[in-house]
Amino acid sequence: TLLMNSGKFRLPGKKQLYQNADTWAVLAVDVTESPIERPKKNSELTEVKNKLDPGAPAIMVSAPVELIQRIRFTDDKVEGAQEYELPPNWVGRQTEALARVRRAMVDNGWVVEEKEGESALYQVAIDREGNYEICKNIPIANLRPLLAIDDPMAPKRVVDRLVHLARYQAVESLDNSSSKLAQVLEVEILGEDKQPFPDPQNLTVQSEDIICFRLSNKGTQPLKVAVLDMEPTWAVSQISIGGMEEPFFPLEKGAVKDVLLQLRVPDDHAYEKTKETIKVFAVQRGLADLRWLTLPPLDEPLEARGTQPAEELDKTFYNEEVTRGMKKTEEVNPLNNLLKMIGADLNKASEATRSASIVVDPSQEWVTKQVQIIVER
Repeated sequence: TLLMNSGKFRLPGKKQLYQNADTWAVLAVDVTESPIERPKKNSELTEVKNKLDPGAPAIMVSAPVELIQRIRFTDDKVEGAQEYELPPNWVGRQTEALARVRRAMVDNGWVVEEKEGESALYQVAIDREGNYEICKNIPIANLRPLLAIDDPMAPKRVVDRLVHLARYQAVESLDNSSSKLAQVLEVEILGEDKQPFPDPQNLTVQSEDIICFRLSNKGTQPLKVAVLDMEPTWAVSQISIGGMEEPFFPLEKGAVKDVLLQLRVPDDHAYEKTKETIKVFAVQRGLADLRWLTLPPLDEPLEARGTQPAEELDKTFYNEEVTRGMKKTEEVNPLNNLLKMIGADLNKASEATRSASIVVDPSQEWVTKQVQIIVER
């Protein structure tokens, strides 16, 4: 009764409601990780002429892929006997040892030192034995050979590893789950007998086991599908489907394709249990070449790609039977431009600026799905 009598909560008259029914004011809000600020009183509002349905959902239509990774140099370890501390002989040397890595990282387009207010994905420090260590909150296991701080080549090799890990992270982060194709492509992991696992959300197999990787097209249009294997050695390879070495495998509408895979723990005593990630890409129109994303195992050299994937893809774009005019059969999917940014030669900087991240547009008719499998020795 008090609220009604105050007069502050009364609806306007019918005439005013009718006049303003189709006029909405919209305030655009930046949802990136920035400090929250109140809009200024004199902020201009944008008038939308078209009617918005009441209760219409607000959705985020893109997600960033961070190509440039930030690095933190941890040079403040104290003397002590704990794992995160240093013996007396190393405490005074950590600052200069990390300064050499910092100098080796100058003008690098893939990894940069974090600035105030930024968040670093990787940290670089020295361990209790006087070796460089790369951490992702905790030291990353199985980075070998060890790189001693007294080795004059070690700083460059540390930077090379950071670049490789940043590339691997970019591939792993590629996602377009808001795409309309997310409801069309179905990915399943089955046993060798093609029966579901008891707990599909926690897939664990033994080394040398065979699994069935099933791809299904639930839509009404054909798809082009490619599969990447993200290996525990930080290698990225493309899985051949049906014995085809083409950039994509055609998956017709309503089709189901089973691929048998044998998973192994690497032949290294340091690996007892590993994580294997199978990542599927699908496009509906146009072509793209996933070979831009392939990587060798960590510390193995990568052959310079130059423009090779693009040239090979051009051959696919053109109908070989056409000898005159070279008529194109299909266009490039926007996904391919993103793949080329990530797949630039290791000795070249990413094509993105240091302060930028790639924005993935769900309308660009491509989608990714991935599953993780634990492989035990």
